[in-house]
Amino acid sequence: MSAAAVPGARRTPLERSYRLLLRAYPAGYRARHGAEMLGMLMEISGPRRLPPPRETWALLGGGLATRARRAVERPGAWWADGLHLGVLLLALANLAYAALDHTRPGETAAIWVAVSAALVLALLRGMARTALPLALVVAFGVSRSMLFGTGALGWPGFDGPAYHNWISLAPYGAMAAGALVLAARPAREARARSWWWLA
Repeated sequence: MSAAAVPGARRTPLERSYRLLLRAYPAGYRARHGAEMLGMLMEISGPRRLPPPRETWALLGGGLATRARRAVERPGAWWADGLHLGVLLLALANLAYAALDHTRPGETAAIWVAVSAALVLALLRGMARTALPLALVVAFGVSRSMLFGTGALGWPGFDGPAYHNWISLAPYGAMAAGALVLAARPAREARARSWWWLA
């Protein structure tokens, strides 16, 4: 029995590195084959402290290829995954802008940041039906002056940024439209994403 398979044994830097590299594989694949792969890698590794570069790239490539094959095997899932990632990136960009915008008073800025953060978390955890109203609030909030004139800038509760041209509003419209498509899909197909997506 290898040291990797001994319960309670202290993990070496090499074993920790291999475990980290094996995270490139899907969780289900790791559950079925991870212990066997780790045991084999530890047996053939010798006295090294870290995996060699060639082995590192082989494990990363194998893990990503396995994920790609799984995505193709699920019909229709690839476009939804891409759309989900795209909407999440737009929501993250909005959150970053909201967090860095220091032109508004602290309280109103905090509300806008909270709504933007809630949108990011809802998307990340696969709660598309929760994310949809948040995305619509954000899109409506930034486009209020274009839709209703400059008088809408003083509306209570809508103290976030307001744009005055359609080009600046395009990402928010795309985000709201993407959230609508994701929310329209069956609830059983919604997937909570890993916190690694934030990276």
